[in-house]
Amino acid sequence: ERCVGVLHFDQPVRRVRFPETDRILECVYSDGQFVRRDMASGEVTVHQNPIRLLRIQERLRRKLNGVHIQKLAAADNGNAIIVEKNSPRVWVWNEAEGVLNECRGHSSHVIDAEICRADPRYAASYSDERLGIGREIRKPLKGQKVIRAWALRKGNCMQRLPTQRRTIRRLQFFTANRIILAAFAANGDIMLWELHNRMVSGVERGHWDPIEILKNAPAQPMECAVTQDAKTFIGAYADGTILKKSFQTNTSRSFRLFPGADLSALRWETLDGPDEVLEILKRYRQTES
Repeated sequence: ERCVGVLHFDQPVRRVRFPETDRILECVYSDGQFVRRDMASGEVTVHQNPIRLLRIQERLRRKLNGVHIQKLAAADNGNAIIVEKNSPRVWVWNEAEGVLNECRGHSSHVIDAEICRADPRYAASYSDERLGIGREIRKPLKGQKVIRAWALRKGNCMQRLPTQRRTIRRLQFFTANRIILAAFAANGDIMLWELHNRMVSGVERGHWDPIEILKNAPAQPMECAVTQDAKTFIGAYADGTILKKSFQTNTSRSFRLFPGADLSALRWETLDGPDEVLEILKRYRQTES
């Protein structure tokens, strides 16, 4: 026997195996995170631990006494948001405290919900109702469609994010360099908000600030990033396009194109493009199995 190499990990490893070939090494960290490492290229892809996710699902289904679940989105630490099928009912699960709280506010069927896996204290959900129809509500939200951002610890609605009357089909969090909430509208627009954690009276509070509305997206984005000055958007799309867009001038360009390629296996350091863009894209990792 001889040593063929040394692998370095940034977390304690609980289990390793070669599930299919000796080229891909599967690792489970002590916190339940599930990763695969390509032994030839060194590329690492991050996944949710499917066994752990099933255990979370089973436990929450028991707690909800047979409620028909439309979607259950869980973070690595066990926190989760649950949507009942064809219902306005949403719950959030706080793993550390073992508490399941119902999130009240939606008045029509919830279309989608997601948890912020990079900061699982927060989640978001959307139903296609207009605020204030048939009851009093203060402007400027009167008649608006809104995304509800939830504080997971108690299930409180921390903020209502207006969609400017757009119908939202899907929510997704992007965390390549900042925590971004993206809402995919039925007309093809992508609405973007950024999470800022601020100290208020000695207590940390999260707040979602609008960034921009991205129009005419080429395809479904696999990952995106926004520069620190919030003036430039960079997106990697499922059709192989990498797009850079300036919000100030409303100009965009694709600086590299891989028609039909699967971008999940790319190594960003091999791409051509501006240094600022490449620096952000180097941090990209596939986050869903």
